[in-house]
Amino acid sequence: MMKRLGTLFGITLLGLVFMWVSLGTGTVTHAQEAWVRLDGPILPGGVALAMAVAPSQPETLYTFVDHPFGVRLFRSQDRALSWTQVVTVSNALSPTLIQALLVDPGNEQMLYLTNNSGTFRSTDGGLNWTGILTTGVYIATPAPSLVYVLGQVDEGDSNCYAPWLFARSEDAGNTSQYTDLSCLEMVGPLAVAADDPQIIYVSVGRSDVTLLMSKDGGLTWTGNRTLPPSVQKVAVDPTDPDHLLAATYGGVEQSYDGGQSWRNISMFPLRHFLEPIEVLFARDGTAYIVASRFGFNPQFDDWIPVLYRSDDSGKTWWLATEPLPDPWTRLVVAPDDASLLYAWTPRKGILRSVSGGATWQEQNNGIHSPVAIADIKTVDNGVIYVAASRFDLTRNGLFRSGDGGLSWTTVLTDVFVEQVVVDPQERIGLAIGRGKLHGGSATAGEMQWRTDLLWTEPNHMLVNAIDLSHTDPALPLIAGQERPSEYERRGIIRRWRPSSGGGDMGGWETLPITGTVNVTAVLVDPQLPTRLYASAVLVGGAWPLLISEDGGATWRQVARNQEAAPNRIERFYAAEGRLFALGFYFEDLMVSDDHGESWQILSRYAQDGWMSAIWDLVVSEDGQILVAADQGVYRWHPFLAQWESLGLPIGSVSALAIVQQGEEQILYASNSQGLWKRTLPSPPSTNHWLPLIER
Repeated sequence: MMKRLGTLFGITLLGLVFMWVSLGTGTVTHAQEAWVRLDGPILPGGVALAMAVAPSQPETLYTFVDHPFGVRLFRSQDRALSWTQVVTVSNALSPTLIQALLVDPGNEQMLYLTNNSGTFRSTDGGLNWTGILTTGVYIATPAPSLVYVLGQVDEGDSNCYAPWLFARSEDAGNTSQYTDLSCLEMVGPLAVAADDPQIIYVSVGRSDVTLLMSKDGGLTWTGNRTLPPSVQKVAVDPTDPDHLLAATYGGVEQSYDGGQSWRNISMFPLRHFLEPIEVLFARDGTAYIVASRFGFNPQFDDWIPVLYRSDDSGKTWWLATEPLPDPWTRLVVAPDDASLLYAWTPRKGILRSVSGGATWQEQNNGIHSPVAIADIKTVDNGVIYVAASRFDLTRNGLFRSGDGGLSWTTVLTDVFVEQVVVDPQERIGLAIGRGKLHGGSATAGEMQWRTDLLWTEPNHMLVNAIDLSHTDPALPLIAGQERPSEYERRGIIRRWRPSSGGGDMGGWETLPITGTVNVTAVLVDPQLPTRLYASAVLVGGAWPLLISEDGGATWRQVARNQEAAPNRIERFYAAEGRLFALGFYFEDLMVSDDHGESWQILSRYAQDGWMSAIWDLVVSEDGQILVAADQGVYRWHPFLAQWESLGLPIGSVSALAIVQQGEEQILYASNSQGLWKRTLPSPPSTNHWLPLIER
């Protein structure tokens, strides 16, 4: 009996030791199947990567549009009025880094694309793709079945880090002739003369050569250094192979003698501070320049995308009165109509102009893409608000769902929204993005939203942080930076002053917070609305935590313990009587149980590098602390004093929210593949060692 008890005790002890080691040395990973992906919200368009028109059939166009589950190829057969999805191309064949898409001039079913792994061809309108070259950065198809490819060679030598190779094929890529171009730097796209495809220009950035030219289809090359350095792209006039346009970092250069001499045309009429993006010609010689013009406004410096056009071989230019919709706009001119332009952008998808660029209309009929979610907030009745876009790559806006994310209503369209707060009864809402403040209020049931609420305010304001009091949401709090002049900066906190009647419309009241140049985070204590928290940048460069006990009338700095206090707080959270702070570029997570007077470290990047940066935090009603991190969703295990994974490891998780649905609590999370949900797991168990019982 004693032997059996000893054996049983040994097995039990071994099991306890194994359980302790397994829990104490690694994270607990929950099944990925627990997460369910939602389809929305979606908007027309998406991140358009490339576009091409079939020269032999100008009604036919193709475009690649990015998607979390693969790049989609769309075709239009009515000049971009409508689109049909052809195929989702696997990421293994066609990564999102697509350099170019072209259609063979003699066959609208023959497509070519280049990406960072090579050159591919499709003979069936994009359904299937075959690799024809293991290199390919730039491509041109100046004549039926004639293909030029310029790319880098994998093997370098002692004299050249990245040698370049030119490939010429006269049978649509089946066989090729190669020309070694040796060491080149800052190489631009191929520019081929339309009437004589043997004439090719390539801009380069080598010290002794800025322009390469071939008159025999790329078999031999000559170079000159007359073109200014830092060239991005060269375009050749189809009606005159000696008329060239070159986009450089210093503006736009023009040549009428095949590149032997150049004249800068960026001063007038193309204005100062011109940053050209693209230069191109229509078949009849009409020239277009896509550029960004630098401008200053009281909120932040910006680049305004513009379009210039010349109808007389570059002698005179006019500026389109309507700015282009996206700073990264790329153009294609219809082969049979110089005034018909197509544009693809990473935010609004496909656009078309029938007026030579004077006006633009979206043409995304048939193309929809998920938004990139930056923030998720919920209210008491289960309504979900989603803010987009975190990376500013897709259509932006603010979206609302009243059925747990099954369907969505667009609240704000084409407005960059990084953060949103809504009071629990959905009476007041605030949203910010790129320093601008947007707000909503419910007057007769449904909340109505407006944009640019501070545009008429004196000195304007770059808003970094927003918050609402749950007990008095009519007094929202905003914080950020004021710019009285181009070079002056002041930290500022404002609170809304409601109307007092008698014609008083109310307005923003400035709270005194002197000696600061910026305010990065702000919070209203949920339990005591007169207690406010702020993180500010002082004139001397320090990043103190500030607390006000009287609604912002006076502020005091919290004494800092450098080892256990957040440095540069980016975001505050308050839940279940505790105060949380994300600091140091979202790499530190701190918690305070005494209203911010002292802090403890929950996660620090230097210690928990496996989890990396933390982007959002939620606390459940039963006290579970969950974070959205670079590597997925994690939950704090208080017994083990470490983080455990809740799955969703694909891509950085940007936002979290918890919604009560019936008897269940649902956890929502967003990453690069969209919006996900799962049932909130039970709190982590708190196991304890049992005392040893002696016989």
